[in-house]
Amino acid sequence: MRFVFLLIAVLISTFSFGQLGGKGVYAFMQLPGSSHVSALGGNNISVVSNEPSFVIQNPALLNDSLLNIPVINTSKYFADIYYGSAGYAFHNRYVGNIFIGFQHFNYGKFAEFDEVGNRIGSFSAADYALYLSTSHSFSDSSFSWGVALKPILSQYESYSSYGLVSDWGLLYHNTHNLWTIALTLKNLGYQLKSYYDNHHEPI
Repeated sequence: MRFVFLLIAVLISTFSFGQLGGKGVYAFMQLPGSSHVSALGGNNISVVSNEPSFVIQNPALLNDSLLNIPVINTSKYFADIYYGSAGYAFHNRYVGNIFIGFQHFNYGKFAEFDEVGNRIGSFSAADYALYLSTSHSFSDSSFSWGVALKPILSQYESYSSYGLVSDWGLLYHNTHNLWTIALTLKNLGYQLKSYYDNHHEPI
């Protein structure tokens, strides 16, 4: 019996692995931009609607029906963490349709202690991202493409980092058959300044 137990323990440990603390920086960019997106699974890139918050999921979704509609979303995560987004779409005669948005992830305030346990103050931690997006239709109006540029600032106590990422989207929307196909490449970019000197993390 002891041998069987030992054999099972060895076999199980062969296939076990340690848990990752995270796969990259700026993980808040993976969160859904609105409650509507959350209700659709958290990452829906093909919903053509009159809600501008979907543009954060896929820049190719920006179309004329979203113009001049402001959007504000906020959500209480767990503990004292809040995150949200805001945005506005408008038309520029030189560039076309433009969406300007903002995302934030606020971790709240933390008590600060010295090495012997004396409270010396408090500090906060938060992540911020600006969202600049445009989209255009191909000659066949069923196809559209979009691109978004996202500067990111992350501030944890005295440690700060900033990066620059982009989203690329492609959309096919058939109004006659009422079906949509979408493709996105999200958060392609680089960490321009790391939290520590010369210690760049993947995005």
